[in-house]
Order: sequence, then structure tokens, then C-alpha cells
Amino acid sequence: MNQKTRILVLAVAKPYDMIPEGSLERVSGCAMHYVITDDVSRTQFDEDTGEVGYIPAKEKMPKEFYEIAKTQGLPAYADAVFGMKSSGGKNVFVIKKLDFLQTEAPAAKTAAATKQK
Repeated sequence: MNQKTRILVLAVAKPYDMIPEGSLERVSGCAMHYVITDDVSRTQFDEDTGEVGYIPAKEKMPKEFYEIAKTQGLPAYADAVFGMKSSGGKNVFVIKKLDFLQTEAPAAKTAAATKQK
């Protein structure tokens, strides 16, 4: 499952760092919203679900990803590598690695994020 998939990163929310109520473990990260497409100008219709257009997905990213996204400028296309993890007894897709294709700042040409498990 190491094949790259083209996505369009739409937005990244401000990072959070907190201890949820009833928990002793600190949780940190930022929420990334994206759609799987290599051309958002192309129309989309899913015959199986009846969905028209692109419904954004949400992914928890490391809090450091916020600064990478800010430097990059959004929206922006990226290549993502997906993997599987168990969540609530179900297997779900998660982004394991993400590389932006183009950058606005020369210093960010190698901007990449790898999630640690």
C-alpha cells in the first residue's frame, strides 16, 4: 500500500495540544481537509453512492504540519501514501506520508510530513 495518490489539500486547522477530559494522555496535532483528485476542475459523480462533486476528507496530522502547510500556501496538490489502521474495530485509511508538489517559498521545496505511529 505504498502507492502514491494525488490529493488536493484544501485547508489545515490551527494546531491543538490538550489533555481531553477523562484522559491522562496529551493529544496534539492539526486537522487537514483534502479531496482525492489530480484535477479539481474535472466534474465528479460517484454512481455507487450518488455523490456529486468532491466531499472533503479529514485527517489528523502532526502539529508541525501546520507550519509546513502555511509555508506551502493552500490549496495545493500533494502526493500522499495511504495505509490502514484499526479504529473502533474497523480498518480505516490513513495518510502515512505526504509530499507537496509545488511550493510558493523556495525554502519549502522539500516540504514533507511523515506521521509517526
